[in-house]
Amino acid sequence: MGFKVVFNNISTSNELNRVANAYVIDFRSLSRQNLVEAIIKPAPQYSHKGNVQKTLGECLYHDNRDLRIITPILIKYVLLNKDDYKFEQQIVNKSNEFSIAKNYPRKHELELFSFVLETAWDSEDSISVNEENLIVKIQHKLCIS
Repeated sequence: MGFKVVFNNISTSNELNRVANAYVIDFRSLSRQNLVEAIIKPAPQYSHKGNVQKTLGECLYHDNRDLRIITPILIKYVLLNKDDYKFEQQIVNKSNEFSIAKNYPRKHELELFSFVLETAWDSEDSISVNEENLIVKIQHKLCIS
């Protein structure tokens, strides 16, 4: 789907305003059509490497834990659905093949921690406060960063 098509199909003005806030000056006084045109005009800024890196960094190190967790998941989803990102696909596939060498000295500790994380995420794809507390305590006890 093209950039123009996406913005022409955004249903609410609030959603358009959120996007416009970053790159369009005086967006509140524009009509819907003018707002869409004003958003589309600086399109290269949205994908500029420096802007993407800055925004990604803000998301990955945000105070909100949920945003820090969902950002890598969304990035993987986007990359997996792009035909021209074969290399990233290989990286994601490799990261999903989590295995610990048989002779690794802390093999059992890391497998236990991995099991606890997977079990916590199995429940509705979210972690409760109690689960998070348990994970953090196990992480500190096992000295896992």
